[in-house]
Amino acid sequence: MIFFTSDTHFNHAKVLEHSRRPFRDLDEMTEALIYNWNSVVSKSDVIYHLGDFGLTWGAKHQDAIDSVLKKLNGTKILITGNHDRKEVTKNKRWALVTPYHEIKMPYSQPQSRKIVLCHYALRTWNQCHRGAYMLHGHCLDMESEILTDAGWKSKDQIIIGESLPAINPDNGELVTAAISELHYFPHYSGDVVSFSGKSINFRVTSQHRIPCFSASNSSFEFIPANQFTNRTNRRLLRAGTRKFPGLPWTDAEIRLYVLMAADGAIKPTTNLCRVALFKARKKKLARELLAGTPHKELLRKDGSSSFNFYIPPIFSGIKIKGSDPILERMDDRQFEIFLDTYSQTDGCRSGKGVIIYSSKEVEIDRIQAMAVQRGYGATKYSRINGFSTRPGYQLSVFKAGKSNCSSTKVSIEAVREEPFWCVTCTHSNFFMRRKGKVHLTGNSHGSLPQSAGRILDVGVDKHNYRPISMAEVREFMEPRPIYSEDHHQPKNTP
Repeated sequence: MIFFTSDTHFNHAKVLEHSRRPFRDLDEMTEALIYNWNSVVSKSDVIYHLGDFGLTWGAKHQDAIDSVLKKLNGTKILITGNHDRKEVTKNKRWALVTPYHEIKMPYSQPQSRKIVLCHYALRTWNQCHRGAYMLHGHCLDMESEILTDAGWKSKDQIIIGESLPAINPDNGELVTAAISELHYFPHYSGDVVSFSGKSINFRVTSQHRIPCFSASNSSFEFIPANQFTNRTNRRLLRAGTRKFPGLPWTDAEIRLYVLMAADGAIKPTTNLCRVALFKARKKKLARELLAGTPHKELLRKDGSSSFNFYIPPIFSGIKIKGSDPILERMDDRQFEIFLDTYSQTDGCRSGKGVIIYSSKEVEIDRIQAMAVQRGYGATKYSRINGFSTRPGYQLSVFKAGKSNCSSTKVSIEAVREEPFWCVTCTHSNFFMRRKGKVHLTGNSHGSLPQSAGRILDVGVDKHNYRPISMAEVREFMEPRPIYSEDHHQPKNTP
């Protein structure tokens, strides 16, 4: 049998943070990926790995990569990716190493269909207009992401059937919807409507339907993007409100969690937390929050105070730095306490809003997703701070669920052969983020021409962290229709 996979990222610690994989550490991820691989691939099978097998930094990681390859079943062929360094590509356990490869899928009819294998999703490929398939791993971002119940996702991270928050147009409530279709238009030519404001940014095809209020807030409607240029201001939704069960934590415990997340240094082996603070207001806050927790306060020569304590048992097994998914259960009142504490630690008050700073993008992304679902407008920025070349992140959070979209800032341009993507979901709307700015947008414009070829991401994140077989590739690819209807329209619209 033949199998395909990609983007396993063995030995790559950062992938745990940025791809939100459900593993506690590298050892658990490695063990799970090897087990899942060998559960479907036998020693006599052939498996094509479409790049980003694992990360190496010199010879010190070469043995670790070789140890993994030795445990994996099958005749292994590597289609190289951007993370595959020579310590991976020069390993003798690969039967073939190449940046591009073509095979044929056997059919019952006399002809066979070509399959192009490459790490990168190509806009066109050999015989794509004759029905050739394209299997890939890594895909270039097209700047727009959507909010799902698993966080912010770009086109190649979307899973059909997964849930996301959407507005019920009948009552304005935020409800759970499901993605029913993923649309990809790699060769769109036509008008594109763009808007760039302080709180909202979008770039969509001219007929993409956008849910909005009139300037007087008298009506809620879906209108094509090209109607935003008729000199009439519209109000777009930036947030909604959704019911959450709440955390079984006291207010003081929520505040202590934020203090540790913002200013703490944690030793995992001892569960010891050290919080070093310079500012008097922060020291006062730490003393208040640690009043009922055994701790030591040490005055240092530089004038700062170091608070040393063991993490309370209630936080056992919960990720502190970078935030834990359990925080997404906070109710509205708890989230207000959460934001207020950030304003006193890694942030500040700005008028009626809060600005949060962090070097961890996953932390900012999670807080932004939580804010959007609790009625807050939230905008993410990245910047280079001080002497570091690594970006830092800022999140501006304000209790403002709507924002004006002035037609004077809307522009239309004609484009040729540019890729666009979207989804169809129940309730015909979802939250989109572009350049860190969020607003509610509408279903896909499915009447656009799709490629005659078929394209599929075979990365492990897309397929329950295991390789997929040739039979599954056929199942994924063959039934996909070329849509002729306009999927901007709600499903129940005549």
